[in-house]
Amino acid sequence: MVSPMPDNLQKDVHDIDKRLVHIEAVLEEMKTNHLAHIEKSMESLDAKYTKIDDRLWTVSFGIMVQALAVAVGVAAFLANMVWG
Repeated sequence: MVSPMPDNLQKDVHDIDKRLVHIEAVLEEMKTNHLAHIEKSMESLDAKYTKIDDRLWTVSFGIMVQALAVAVGVAAFLANMVWG
């Protein structure tokens, strides 16, 4: 037969249980807030990287167009020198 717990031990167990419930609630709130913060940061970073990516493609396209223009100019110059 199990003997009942003394009153002071029961009170301590009850207090510990209340503290654990409170700690679990705080941890859940922290986890939720932290994840929301990370999600917002990721969205912000994604927007920044998309902007940078677009700029890099634009600059790359501009460099390719300029290189093509120089190549055509050089070819025209050489053709003019050869065929005169």
